[in-house]
Amino acid sequence: MTMIEADSIRKSLFKGEIANIFKEYSVSSGQQDLLIQELFEQEYSYSSSKQLLLKSDIKNSSALEKILRNTVTDKQLVGALISLFLIQDDLIIPPELNRSIINNEKVGVFVGAGVSRLIEFPSWEELGDKAIECLYKNNRINYFEYQRIQRDVVDPKQKMSIFHAVLPKNSESSKQFYKEIFSKPDTKKNNPYDNLAKIDWIKITSNIDNEFVNALDKYLTHPVIDIRDSMRKEDKVEERKRARGITSNFNVSDVQAESIFQIHGCIDELETSILTTDDYLKAYYGDDKDLRNFLEKIFTEYTILFIGYGLSEFSILEHIIKKIKLQKHYALVGTYLNEINVFGLMKKYFESIGVLAIPFYLDSIGYDRLITVLDSWFIQIEKGKEEKDRLYLDRIKEIDEVIG
Repeated sequence: MTMIEADSIRKSLFKGEIANIFKEYSVSSGQQDLLIQELFEQEYSYSSSKQLLLKSDIKNSSALEKILRNTVTDKQLVGALISLFLIQDDLIIPPELNRSIINNEKVGVFVGAGVSRLIEFPSWEELGDKAIECLYKNNRINYFEYQRIQRDVVDPKQKMSIFHAVLPKNSESSKQFYKEIFSKPDTKKNNPYDNLAKIDWIKITSNIDNEFVNALDKYLTHPVIDIRDSMRKEDKVEERKRARGITSNFNVSDVQAESIFQIHGCIDELETSILTTDDYLKAYYGDDKDLRNFLEKIFTEYTILFIGYGLSEFSILEHIIKKIKLQKHYALVGTYLNEINVFGLMKKYFESIGVLAIPFYLDSIGYDRLITVLDSWFIQIEKGKEEKDRLYLDRIKEIDEVIG
């Protein structure tokens, strides 16, 4: 169990949830009172409250388990109570998506800024804020203008339009801004791109940083031991292709293991990247249909999993996805356990454009939970493929035995 998983516990329960456990394990009233006293804040009366709030000093599953083992002798009851507090349902990959992957159907991943945010790169909104702050710090706008823009301009595309109206994309100041913003990923944290690089799906991103491409390149060129030369105890680099970021002339026929479609460009090619309102209008509504035709083909032929996208970012894509309706797509969406009604409304929006929203829970560790979810999903995918391979080999063996 990773540290992230250990920290992922619910801080509140509905009274009915723990009451069911008490009933199932025939917990005496005295034992119930003791557990309630040890686990929950006292101002939340068990008799009158619908929800119970976990004590603030119980911060993770280890602390919870310690209290339970000091209070309860029945090991099965301890396990049932711990399971009640663990957040687990978002760790299970949707069965239909899992089947598509295991059966080698056409599947793709569409990566947004929420993934790069996990390694301390800015979200789309934060990038807009930092761009305006850059103008102020470099005396391109005064403090009054800085405050008014940050307060009144909500759309990040508009902030980026203001930024590049003052500092053109080809200016040294602009290039320096992006270099400083995107040159230092947080290497102390688990990098979600390391898992995404291993999958053999079509890979698409709207992020302009190069971390997805870097992770894929690292995976493709990882050192391997050549058994024939093992006595020399030298690592040899396997002859493999290098990762390739495709930033223009998008074509589905370019789908290769080493390819990542960077549909909004990259920081190395700022002048053709999609950042401002005008850039978006030209790319998604203008005469050049290169990107739109590519996305229409992708959404028609592939099952797509969106990761790291918020509602505001889907507003750009929905007019393309909505008119397809030939394929079911998925989106991992962050939410809180006590906001299930709000998530239900969001889910209806996603359904209206042909996307099934899958929740992951932010309650304990925020958006870092996404790393744990992806880790769990990819373990299940690998196990599913191994099981399929094993069944295939068993079937071949049975046929050989019949023939032989």
